[in-house]
Amino acid sequence: MFFAPKLKFALGDNTNLTIDGSWLQESRTSDDGTVAIDNRPADLPRERFLGEPFQNVDINVTNFGYLLDHKFNDQWSIRNAFRAQFVNSERYINFAF
Repeated sequence: MFFAPKLKFALGDNTNLTIDGSWLQESRTSDDGTVAIDNRPADLPRERFLGEPFQNVDINVTNFGYLLDHKFNDQWSIRNAFRAQFVNSERYINFAF
């Protein structure tokens, strides 16, 4: 699931405030790829999965920020911006020793 709103407000004739954010929630089986033999990918069928069926990854990412822009004249303007990101990731990792 993904959601990404963006809002722009005219605070005056020369001043704009843009607020944006995004939210991602993803749950899937993690695929770490294939194995190599002699520096080449192993010759395996495309549908072969080498992981465990329960090696899931759950990801939740939240981003938000703003951009405040004021134009004094044709040559001068000022901008202030802020951005934050919060990531929560849980993953089963199979270690082979």
